[in-house]
Amino acid sequence: SSLRLNRFVSDLLNMAKMERGKLELNLQEVNFSGIIDELTLFFAPKAAEKRIALFKDVPLKLPPVSADADRIRQVFINLIGNALKFTPAGGRITTGARVTPQGWLYVNVVDTGPGIPGEFMSRIFSKFEQAKGLSPLAGEHGTGLGLAICKGIVESHGGKIGVRAQTGRGSEFYFTLPIQRHLERIYPEDK
Repeated sequence: SSLRLNRFVSDLLNMAKMERGKLELNLQEVNFSGIIDELTLFFAPKAAEKRIALFKDVPLKLPPVSADADRIRQVFINLIGNALKFTPAGGRITTGARVTPQGWLYVNVVDTGPGIPGEFMSRIFSKFEQAKGLSPLAGEHGTGLGLAICKGIVESHGGKIGVRAQTGRGSEFYFTLPIQRHLERIYPEDK
């Protein structure tokens, strides 16, 4: 209970910083393929315990992106953690990344869980929102802040976050981040 309360307070403080535009980013060259490898290994024991297969879908040559590695890990941990909460035994979760033709990094976490009912799609990234009627399979309940924090982190990097899902057919949570040359236009004061 104390760990859950501590995490809740930390999430509230992060939300307050984001809402005031005070979220500090430690921008550096980030290897997304490496972060995906790291977190796939991190979640492997929990996935094995739940009999869920974890996959990685990343090209061999993925360019580094200027980002805050710790904040990006926080986004991945939330998205993959949520996928593990809702994906039933025998399911699969794939974490991928690629560069779009427009020069953005496209990252996604795709699961074979229950999907998200359409009426919650537009609100899922709002504070304290959770899709009603979808119970986590492991009985773990969140605060309703995780996806709102993910949204704040991604947007503070100049990116966008979204979800594609169909009830009964799984979900794809995705985010885009500008590659280095775009960040120069977003944060010119850093030069």
